[in-house]
This record gives sequence, structure tokens and C-alpha cells, in this order.
Amino acid sequence: NFAVNRQTWLDAKAYAGIANCDYRLHGWYNVVPAEDVLVTASKALELDPELAEAHAAKGAALANSGRRAEAREAFEQALRIDANNFDACLEFARFCVAEGDLERGAELFIRAVEAQPDDPQPALMVDNLLERLGRTEEADKYRKLGLKRAEEALRLHPENSRPAQLGACTLAGIGEREKAIDWLNHAMAIDPDDPNAIYNAACVYSL
Repeated sequence: NFAVNRQTWLDAKAYAGIANCDYRLHGWYNVVPAEDVLVTASKALELDPELAEAHAAKGAALANSGRRAEAREAFEQALRIDANNFDACLEFARFCVAEGDLERGAELFIRAVEAQPDDPQPALMVDNLLERLGRTEEADKYRKLGLKRAEEALRLHPENSRPAQLGACTLAGIGEREKAIDWLNHAMAIDPDDPNAIYNAACVYSL
């Protein structure tokens, strides 16, 4: 009945959410084994095989485990189910860039920009990629959009350093040195021991 089906769907979404969190903990901090992420994603897919988020989490975990062909198929399956799923577009875009498929990566980052209008990440990730592809006007458009979204994200969630980290990298890349350092200092004040913040700090100073 409807109530049972809805509860099953909600349970599947919950498992997919856990898998999404865990693959970030695995990929960024190496504190959750990739196999655990796959187990959780599989639980979500057992409950709802048509859940794009679960296929995307599975793809990210497989990619982090070096199982690249299987990861690509999981990502493609996620997009067959929901071509505009934010998690699938964002993580598959990163995968494509790592694989050297820059055009597909740019396409997916842009799709992620449109799928989640309040998230600065894809816009701040695609600008440099578009520059590399010679699409300068588009790069400038998404750079401005990403920085605008990052400012708003920092206003709404001052405890989250990621918008400041990515924004600092973007600002450094276009030569706005003082503003980049300001944003970076803001990020480091929030997360001074965070490995990703430290990595992005290194990127800012190298730029």
C-alpha cells in the first residue's frame, strides 16, 4: 500500500544519504572504508533500485576503490534514472575530469549548477575547467555565479568553511590576491585542522 511503499522509499533515501556522507568521509578523510559505503548503498538499492542518489554513492565508492569501469556504469545508471540528480552530476563530473574527459566533466558540472541553485561548489569547480577548454566567457560567468553563491552560503551557514575554501582558490586563480587570502583566513579560522582546508590553502598559496 501507499504507506508501506512510502516508508520503504524513505528508508532507501536514508541509506543513500548515509552512503553519500560516508563516501565523503572515505574520500576526504579516509575514516570510513569504501566497502562500508558500498554495503550501505546496496541496502538503499535493495529497497529502491531506482534511487539515483544510491547509484551515485555507489559510483563514488567504486571510483575511490580504483574500480573505475564499475564506477562509470554506476554513475551512468544514476543519470539514466535522473539526468539532473545533483549528487550524480557533481560526482560523475569529478570522475570524468580525473579520467581526462573534460568536455563531459564540464557538461555535468553545469548540470549540477542548475540542479541545485544554492550550492556554490559546481560553479567554483567548473570555471577553471572551462578556461582549460578555451570557453573563457562561460568561465567568467560561472566564476561570478560561484562567488556570489559562496558569499550567500557563508552568510547562511557561517560554520561551513567549504565555500570560503573554494572561493579563495577561485579568487587566487584570477589574481585577486588580498581577497583570496581574506577568504582563506576565514576558512582556516573555522577549520584549522581540516585536511581539505589545508589542501585548499596550499592551492591558494601556490596560485
